[in-house]
Amino acid sequence: MKNFSFFVLTLLLLACVYCCKKTNSDSSNNGNNNNNNQNNQPAKPTSVGTPTGAKTSKLIPKSGGSIISDDGLVELVFPNGALTNDDTITIQPITNNCPGGTGTAYRLGPEGLKFDQAVTLKFHYSDSVLQSTLSQFMLIAFQDSTGIWFVNDSVSNDTTQHVISAKIHHFSDWTQAEDVAITPNSATLKKGESITLSIINYAVSDNGLSQETIARSGGYALLKGNSTTWAVNGVTNGNSEVGTITVNPAVSPLYDFVKYTAPNTAPSADKNPVLVSAEFNQKIAVEDGNGSITGANKVILYAHIYIVDGGYHVKLTFEADSVNQAYALWNMKDQGSFDVVLSGTSGSVRNIQNSDINIGLASNNSTCNSSVDYTGPGTINIVDSSNVLVNPLANNINIIFNSLDQKNYVKAPIWSYSCPGNNNGQIGGGSAPPFPAYIQFNITDSTQTFISGQYTIEVTPIK
Repeated sequence: MKNFSFFVLTLLLLACVYCCKKTNSDSSNNGNNNNNNQNNQPAKPTSVGTPTGAKTSKLIPKSGGSIISDDGLVELVFPNGALTNDDTITIQPITNNCPGGTGTAYRLGPEGLKFDQAVTLKFHYSDSVLQSTLSQFMLIAFQDSTGIWFVNDSVSNDTTQHVISAKIHHFSDWTQAEDVAITPNSATLKKGESITLSIINYAVSDNGLSQETIARSGGYALLKGNSTTWAVNGVTNGNSEVGTITVNPAVSPLYDFVKYTAPNTAPSADKNPVLVSAEFNQKIAVEDGNGSITGANKVILYAHIYIVDGGYHVKLTFEADSVNQAYALWNMKDQGSFDVVLSGTSGSVRNIQNSDINIGLASNNSTCNSSVDYTGPGTINIVDSSNVLVNPLANNINIIFNSLDQKNYVKAPIWSYSCPGNNNGQIGGGSAPPFPAYIQFNITDSTQTFISGQYTIEVTPIK
């Protein structure tokens, strides 16, 4: 079995309460679906996701066609006869409330539309996804009208082209998900600091299923009762040089819930980040397409943990009131954040978080109708840094970002307007370098706030 990189999660969970159910189809009728969470408790509904971006729309004829989302990550392929009539199909990104859900969820519309023939739903993913999970654990799930998430088990995963797809028969909210996941996707500790590590199982099949049933229901069944063995850089439970793992049988007898404590001295560059591994027995059954079942009985997950001398959390916000666009006044807000981790006189930017710009109508005193067609990532769009320099003499930290690279340019918002006399059109669009390009702040134990026009930068020490 090939080993893949997993990251770590600060989460006090012994078992998953909100779990996806397994189902043999994407039918919204869930009466015959089995409950598959760890504790055999009924799956609980989650709230419905809220839109995070504009809809992508396309008229698909009944003879068939395809549509792809604006971000290029979701694709729908309609065969001839899937639609009873020509129809306008939409894809809209929404917040992902699915337990075990990964990335952005999507609302496919018209919502509730059913097909005469199966439509292929494709999720395109990056190569880095396979560094944080096994392909057998990747799923596609949908939310039914009661708020419960169900796993579609007609999934195929092309790990060469990085496309996971499923045959679906109706529209609702859909997402990629994972059976076994350790999130979020990064962890950085100061010397001597501790973090809780958990193995979280979301959509888990019951023990005792046949291999064929296991293969059809998502790829594996958890073999309950087999404990996890933890190691740091290959040393069981670690040591004072690379950090230690502490297990508590009274709290977690299977050792799927432990504490890692960083060493008091940052490891050398060739050993940092440290590699934490969790090994446990797990049945993985894979169907080869010809009816044969192959399997493995052991899984090893990995976590990379950076040990640093210190760092800072940087939050950026942007707000502009009464922006005059499309014959109306608009309010625009955007935000983002990142961490700067330090090691001696150098450092790096990690944990980058960006959000799409939020645009709301402030007022419209004209005779024209105005609307926002595309919001995009907004003025704040943090990218990887090209250089982090710690200057002890000047007592400051300087960060240069790769914002001038054209591949990192962001698309500006687009507005549409419609005025009397057939005066219609669009304004906005284009692309420009993202903010920030350069940031400098002082080395201090206090929070620093910088305001420059419509931008606010808040820098907080990581303690």
